[in-house]
Amino acid sequence: MTVRGIAIDLQAVTDLFTKLSSDVDVGLVPDGERAALGVGCGARFGTGFAALDVQGHVKASSVAFSGAISRYVANLDAHVTNARALLASVERVLKNYRSADVVAAALATSTMARSGAYTDESTAASAASVDPGVVTPIPPPPLPRVPDFDSTEIAWGKAFDVQRMKDILFRDDLSEAWTQVSALRLLGEALENHYRRVLELRPKLATVWPAQASMTATEAQTRLDDHAKAVWQDAICAQSTAKTLDGIVTAIVSARTKIAPIHDRWQTVTVDFVPDDWNPAAVVLNQRGRRVMKELDATVADLRTQIYWPNAVGFKIQDPEVTRVITDDGMTSASASPQVNRHGSRSDVPTGPWPIPPVPGANPSEGPALTGGSTPVGVTPITPPSTLPVPPGVVAESPFGGAWVLPSSTTTPTGRLLPFRGGMASAERGSGGQSRVMNSGGVGGSGMMGYPMSSPSGGGARADTANRQRMATEQWEIEEGVPPVIGEMGPFFVEEEEPNDEDQLRKDFENWYNRYMLPWNEG
Repeated sequence: MTVRGIAIDLQAVTDLFTKLSSDVDVGLVPDGERAALGVGCGARFGTGFAALDVQGHVKASSVAFSGAISRYVANLDAHVTNARALLASVERVLKNYRSADVVAAALATSTMARSGAYTDESTAASAASVDPGVVTPIPPPPLPRVPDFDSTEIAWGKAFDVQRMKDILFRDDLSEAWTQVSALRLLGEALENHYRRVLELRPKLATVWPAQASMTATEAQTRLDDHAKAVWQDAICAQSTAKTLDGIVTAIVSARTKIAPIHDRWQTVTVDFVPDDWNPAAVVLNQRGRRVMKELDATVADLRTQIYWPNAVGFKIQDPEVTRVITDDGMTSASASPQVNRHGSRSDVPTGPWPIPPVPGANPSEGPALTGGSTPVGVTPITPPSTLPVPPGVVAESPFGGAWVLPSSTTTPTGRLLPFRGGMASAERGSGGQSRVMNSGGVGGSGMMGYPMSSPSGGGARADTANRQRMATEQWEIEEGVPPVIGEMGPFFVEEEEPNDEDQLRKDFENWYNRYMLPWNEG
């Protein structure tokens, strides 16, 4: 009497799942952990944009990307847990099969001994005795819908001048963003490699453990296919998002390259032009900066449609030995997605020292403001007007330098000179600890105490720095004393390095200008 075996090749199935377990431990887990570490939490681009009250395309992309990478990291944890839970479940099934095989073999041997018909065939089938199963291809999962975040057109060149545009662009360390690009690529590769290992296993598994043989085999292969489809979706999403992030960072780098010479020109307008031409020159430069930022917005607006949020995987393959806490959106409590709404409000977006404010009195958005718009700000110590730096010695009215306040609805229709009245060291020693600069018309003083300049004559209104009054701290050269009578003749006097008043004055002026005209860089 021959006892037919269970339709499974125990050793072959064990070998297949052992190989899959090794792939998880040696491939998916270490590569995934390195990728998750590089991806981090939150976007590493658009920090200057994220702090703006108005949400443009770069800020919307930053918010979308931050939510996407949080989903990737959470899903990676779910994929690893699901794979291990599946392996543990299969191992228990195989263990039960082995136990049943031992018992059945013993019973079969006893029966055959009594009947006189003996065979050494066990209840476990060999590869030759198992009918090969039918292998159906895994249908590729559809890509998830890209989340939509509201955005509006920003009034570049009007609400944000060249100085503000440059500071917004340069607030990030883009090396961290490039690290995220590499990490997302690594994540996509790790998931794709794991997916291909599963594809290699499926036909072999169908041969030695056909799904038609038992409900257990059908359930095991269904779970394996579900796991493979979820992994494949995340692999495609991660690779697509990595390519998108590469394009966004490249566009920001290009915008930086284009805005830098415009900003350099902004810094020298008051030196290279006569005062009557300062306002028109600022308008032209703002228009050039606006074109740079508009080009960046258009590029990012196209790219952000390819920032994919994969579906939340959760932990569908339950195992008694694996217990996790799942949130409502399918995330684990330890790596839950940050709270992001469609308007882009987030709690973990880095915003730098201070947000960069719009020009006082200007509406930061243009066109229909889908996010509700924002109220124009007024002139305060942290929201100074748009200004051009006036270095020391450029105009006679302010020999120590100052700031040219450009025309606006909150300042003056013609422009106004805000003078710097001395070194920062003396300015800090005002009565009661108050800065003398503030008392002499600095931003934050009472009422913007600058004054209009007289019209230039001849070659301009520059002051002759060589004939300026010497400062109280300047050292006059003297020739006193006589050489000693005894001993070798030495120098008539020892020259000490004279302090460079020009350099100190310029340094004091730059400190003053940066502190009061660009306070967002000091905060």
